[in-house]
Amino acid sequence: VFPYKEQYKKKKDKLQNLITVLPTAQRENDEPLLHNDEAGLIAYTKSQDMEPDLAKKQPKVVDPFVWARDDGKTFAVVQTWPVEINKAFEQAFRKVENPESDPVHFEPRALSEFKTSMRKLFQLPKSGDDELKVMSVVRERKHETPIYIGTGEYLMAMLRI
Repeated sequence: VFPYKEQYKKKKDKLQNLITVLPTAQRENDEPLLHNDEAGLIAYTKSQDMEPDLAKKQPKVVDPFVWARDDGKTFAVVQTWPVEINKAFEQAFRKVENPESDPVHFEPRALSEFKTSMRKLFQLPKSGDDELKVMSVVRERKHETPIYIGTGEYLMAMLRI
């Protein structure tokens, strides 16, 4: 989560819209960035790829969200959405102080690419990570309903009983 809030309000007329791009190149939204005391952006904690032929066809406006990685073979895609950082957010998400110690939930490359995306979107220098403060969070939900694990054949047999 990048809690930018009102930090870049003075630049708002120079900043492009937030565009959520999926790995399939489909766009979910194209909207102005909010600038208020709850404004933030959230993204997946696992890195995502876009097929090279799709990535090369993307317009320049998605550059903050889709780019060629240094390996020259793969393309990063960072899906990000607006989020309100308020009491409801704090109740729904648990902050993780050291995401490097939790590889199940947090992939280091995803964090690095999210920061790159935020730097590009907000037109920030490519300097050290200390200047771009992000929060790592997890949301854990308890599901009370049972799930089925098995083949379709066994599921159909179970339903016939």
